[in-house]
Amino acid sequence: MVHIGKTPSQIKHMGAGEIYTDLTAAMSNMDAGDILVVRAGTYQGQINTVWSDGGVTNNVPPGSALNPTIMMSDVPGKWIIDGESVRGCYSAVGAYVNPDWPNDSGGIHASYPQNNIWVLGLQTKDSTNEDGFTHAERTMFRWCILGDSHSYGDTHNISNVGLNRMQRGLMEHSFVHGYGRYKFSSYQASEITFRRCYTRYDTYYGVEPSICGYSFYRARRCYAQNDWVADSAASEWHIVDIATSLTEAFQIASTNANDFPQGNKFQRNGTIDVWNGGFHNYGNAVLLADALVVEDFVSVNQSIQPHPTGVSLITARGPINIDRVGFYNADLTNNGTAVAIISERQIQLNNSIFDIKNAGTDRFIDTWGGAAEDIGIIDTVSFAGFTNDILSLVADGTVTNRNDLYVTAANGLMYPTRLEEGGVAESAGLGPTNIDKCIGRQGTQYGDPDHEMETQIPSLPIQMEEEAMEVWRGYTWTGSNQTVGLGGSATYSGDRGVARIGDSPSYNILASMGHAVFPLNVGAVSATATSARMSWDIPAANYHAVLIAFDIFYRNVTDSGSWVRFAGVDRLTNSLIVDGLTTAKDYEFYVKSRHVNGTLSGPSYKVSVAL
Repeated sequence: MVHIGKTPSQIKHMGAGEIYTDLTAAMSNMDAGDILVVRAGTYQGQINTVWSDGGVTNNVPPGSALNPTIMMSDVPGKWIIDGESVRGCYSAVGAYVNPDWPNDSGGIHASYPQNNIWVLGLQTKDSTNEDGFTHAERTMFRWCILGDSHSYGDTHNISNVGLNRMQRGLMEHSFVHGYGRYKFSSYQASEITFRRCYTRYDTYYGVEPSICGYSFYRARRCYAQNDWVADSAASEWHIVDIATSLTEAFQIASTNANDFPQGNKFQRNGTIDVWNGGFHNYGNAVLLADALVVEDFVSVNQSIQPHPTGVSLITARGPINIDRVGFYNADLTNNGTAVAIISERQIQLNNSIFDIKNAGTDRFIDTWGGAAEDIGIIDTVSFAGFTNDILSLVADGTVTNRNDLYVTAANGLMYPTRLEEGGVAESAGLGPTNIDKCIGRQGTQYGDPDHEMETQIPSLPIQMEEEAMEVWRGYTWTGSNQTVGLGGSATYSGDRGVARIGDSPSYNILASMGHAVFPLNVGAVSATATSARMSWDIPAANYHAVLIAFDIFYRNVTDSGSWVRFAGVDRLTNSLIVDGLTTAKDYEFYVKSRHVNGTLSGPSYKVSVAL
């Protein structure tokens, strides 16, 4: 190992396979800034308790009911715990703590202000009242499994956590598990980055029915990226008591929260920013916060079940800012009180879709009983499933409805149109015109201006990408197909007959209001054996850029070819013959808008042609 700035005398090793009856010798010469490397398999067969004074109090054989906690408080320097360092006393992994000792901790205890701990490949398991890793500060976890075993007996004193009171640390590629009543996967986390981690809690149904498990509890200034949270319990919160936290590419799933209408996904306190998030399956009050910012967020098949006080998809007492959000197939069955969004403060909706089932005559936005500020700044949002006025508000609500008209179409989607362009809103299936941005019933899809790729939200289990998500990358999900505004047809009289035009387009939402608007109603209007004429409608210029050109792209589907830019045309041209194609091949085409600032829009929906 190479340690920058360290001399060999400052690096202490505990070799693989060595068995220590105590840690006194290993730590006796540690000075501030030294590094202790604990190799895999160091504690095979017995584990010692090292208290804050560095002494050893218990020499514990396998299976003993004594307390085999490793405590690193007041030990100077840096620890590197490499591999399955803590092994052997219970279930061959981790530590075992007697349930009769209600206040002791299993696994590893690193009391404040311990710092600079590297934990690599550690596995811990505990029993009642215990922690997998507790009181860690400035600690880096990688490839770890931190959790506890099933809890048995009286549930009054069960409060296990996988990761307890961690501060200013990093966790990567790890699994954190809590089990039992009042179990927390991460408890009182502060200034933590969770990256590509999996957190889960299970609830033990014991004496008392008041089960309250959390995946993250009282998180402060934490950042979660590409994480996956699951529960198999009920009446639980995935993330509760959050203050100034950011979740990016954060996936949440629950199995049976549908049976317990008190369950929440996010709850209370502070400002929450959600980027690239996704909810799957069932849930109730999905988002609840003082102030809420939601971007690039997808919810699929949310089921909001009856509850006497009413529930909502999004609830916040403070301002709500929603941009590039999709709630698809959300069920608001709620005894006539269902509301999609509730807030006492300003609501901003942009570039989003709300596909609602069983909304009945209920409200889409509710001001929560009075004293509401502006409810509006609503731009480019599609609604489905509401039979009543979308913006039906209670008394004292003030609506500022900017930029759009809405039509409560009986067949589902409505298309907003910017008033300053003189457009008229049209219901699904009529071939909308003069629409800057629109959304298909398949869900929310938007192009990446820097990559010719899309990200698909797959079926469970989530398979996250290895690389970090990029801000501009979006999600796509697939539902029932709907034919909307195909923009023409193409035929060819050769051997293969009628050309196939894509009949189930996925409309795009741009990744930013400041990016170019994509061309509309792209279609193939004619074809020969080696060419196809593409046409499109010229969109109105968007708010922050001036349209100057269109770029046409194609690819050979038959030969699995890559996308190729064929040519560019000026902003007044709305058709182009793409020639030089190969006979008897299938092709796909799309068109992008180019703006004066050099920005390319997301691609239009794809058009398929068979030559």
